[in-house]
Order: sequence, then structure tokens, then C-alpha cells
Amino acid sequence: MQGVPHRVSEQDLHFAIKNVSDDERTLHITRTSWADDIVTAADVTAMQEFRTLFGSEVLAPGAEFSIRNMVFLFSDVVESTAMYERVGDAKAFALVRDHFDVMEEVYSKHRGALVKTIGDAVMAVFRHPEDALQAALEMHYAAQEMLDEQGERPIALKIGLHAGPCIAMQANGKLDYFGTTVNKAARVQGVAKAHEVAVSQELINSTAAQTWFALHGLEPEEKSHNLKGLAGNNKIYFVRVERAPKANTREIARAHLDRVDRSSIYGRMTTIRNRPTN
Repeated sequence: MQGVPHRVSEQDLHFAIKNVSDDERTLHITRTSWADDIVTAADVTAMQEFRTLFGSEVLAPGAEFSIRNMVFLFSDVVESTAMYERVGDAKAFALVRDHFDVMEEVYSKHRGALVKTIGDAVMAVFRHPEDALQAALEMHYAAQEMLDEQGERPIALKIGLHAGPCIAMQANGKLDYFGTTVNKAARVQGVAKAHEVAVSQELINSTAAQTWFALHGLEPEEKSHNLKGLAGNNKIYFVRVERAPKANTREIARAHLDRVDRSSIYGRMTTIRNRPTN
């Protein structure tokens, strides 16, 4: 079989194929680059809709796969024990449960997905640093709007962000992530204080994160911390989020959702290919 170039342009490549043998031949054409609308296994595992519909079916028990880079967000309610004592178990539990619902609205809006809740804490996953950072900021804003029956604000969060490679596998019937990156993300959250977002150096060094901070006019404060169970001194960057901006956050959220074609998520799922994750 012999291929003869016919015409080459910037948009299209045309060629003619001639079989010079006496036998029938099959021609296979393979593109060397992936389509723009393709999604990886890493992409779909960070989609809340996909995890809700297919989270327990992605991997066979015991199977796992490596992901080169994911962004993890851990949040926790500050001084929740004191809150339980102050308002009572039933009311405190209701507030924590409501806080989970509010947080889900925020991270889902910014293309994140819930991995699991641990006590009063949330573990969420994102593919892009700017989405995780925006979600962290708005999670603080949303918590500030929560009121108890006395009109007080009993919910204060501390949030940590970190990015890096990880292992994905099924655990307790759900898709979960494991590895040093996940452990460090939890430790980064552990050094944050009320109303703070703590960001690891690995995440803040990304171009996307630096662009996001510049666009929001934020200058995180650098501090060094020894993280429990992890060697070395780690640079952590802190942003304090005291008050939401004056603009109505609900209107901002609604405008954001209006720009998102949610049906396209399911369209993208149909283009999943067996390609390396990244």
C-alpha cells in the first residue's frame, strides 16, 4: 500500500491511497492529538453529576489509576464542639447539615465535586486551581450568611487547598483519592484559622492561581509551617476572608450559572476515550 500526498493546507490534509498489491488491505487512520472536547478519567471524577450518577461504577473493586494532578479542598467548621454545647446537639447538627448543603451549592457551581464528609469537614476535588480558589472564597462568604434561630452566625470555616498527583480507587462503595497530596491537603487545612484559606506553595506557584490572585487583588501572607507527618518546613499562603463583597452574592451566583450550559457536561461524557490521565 502506498500513500501519495495530494494537497496540504492550514486547515485540511488531503491524500490519496492506492493499493498496489493484489490483496485486499485495510486502512487505519489515527490522529496523534486528542479532540478538544475530550475528557479524561480525571476530568469526570471531578464532576459532581458524574460522581452522583456513576461514582460507584467507575472502577472495579481493587482497581486503581494514577492522576498526574488534582486540586483538593478541605474545609472544617471552627470550634464546632463549643457550638454544640452553646446551642444544643439537635440545633448544632441541623446547622452542620445545612452547611453541607450550602457548601455543595458552591463547589458544584465551580466545577468541583464532593469526595466525602468527615465529621464537620468537607473534602472536595477540582481539576483547575482557579475553580478551587473561587469556591473556597465563596464558601466563606456563604458561611457568613448562615444564621441560627437567635440571628447569630455560628458557622465559621477554615479551608485548605493543595494540588498534586494522587491515586484514585473505590473505597466503601465510592470513588476516593489517596496519597501524599491528599494527606498534605488535609494538613494545610489544619494550619488555617477561622475565616482563612490556606494555600500550599505547589498550588500557588501555578500560573492559573497567580492569575486568579492578581485578578482579585489579593496578596496572600506567606508563613512557614511544619506539617504533621510530613518532612521539611512548608511555605503556606494565607488569605483572610472577613466579609463578602457588597454585591449580592446570590445574583453573582445566578449570573454565573446562566453562563454555564449544564447539558454540555453530559455531551462531553459521550466523548470519553482511553487516554492517559493528566
